[in-house]
Amino acid sequence: MDDLFDSRRHIKIDGIYNLRDIGGYRTRDNRRTRWRAFFRSDSPHRLTPEAQATLLSHGIKTVVDFRDYSHKSQWEYRLGENAAARYVHLDLLGERLLADWLALEEQNGGRLLGNQVKTLTAMYRRTIDERQEQIAATMSALARPGAMPAMVHCVVGKDRTGLVSALSLGLVGVPEETIAQDYALSGRCLVESYHTYIKPPGLTPATYTWEHYQRDFCPPEVMLSTLDHIIKTYGGVAEYLLTAGVTEQQLNTLRRALVE
Repeated sequence: MDDLFDSRRHIKIDGIYNLRDIGGYRTRDNRRTRWRAFFRSDSPHRLTPEAQATLLSHGIKTVVDFRDYSHKSQWEYRLGENAAARYVHLDLLGERLLADWLALEEQNGGRLLGNQVKTLTAMYRRTIDERQEQIAATMSALARPGAMPAMVHCVVGKDRTGLVSALSLGLVGVPEETIAQDYALSGRCLVESYHTYIKPPGLTPATYTWEHYQRDFCPPEVMLSTLDHIIKTYGGVAEYLLTAGVTEQQLNTLRRALVE
């Protein structure tokens, strides 16, 4: 398998933790996903104007925000007065599914360490099944002329962002194992912010590392299970996206944009 944590993949900018490039992944037909075409990230609301300029220097033309309306209003941001980037807000979960997600977390023991896997597996599958209109709108926004390079993000860049990134990689033929490992890289990127903002009691960076975070919050088997659901239920990623309402022309546009 490729070295997923390529030095070009994790883009470090002060105020943002999980900004990553999905370029460089090998596809089944032995091509590579295009560098600097598709960025996945946590919310950029902490960025200073200088950091915003650094982010935009990567040529980003479209920003798709998957956060719910509450987080969007609480953590507003503007990527510069004269930025060329087009902003698109698509609440990927919606109020009902978000409420169900929080209720399921509580049922499964809350956000205590080790209790997330069952919740994530169930809710990723429900998001795929129940939010097809929003996923189709996302892909349509990314397929419009001049949309790339693009950045998609939610709050921490792991769940909603992880699903759309997985669909994008799956569309161009990146193997499921690689997609799942890309998803799991959030463990490396987010553990610092976990200690900075969540401050879990009794845990320190020395005792709770990125490996622990990955095990508890983004293990690859969760994404593998989600992809397996897509294959068994819909026939594959492309078939799923067509079912959701994305056109064949849009899929081909995305394939050309995402693969070298």
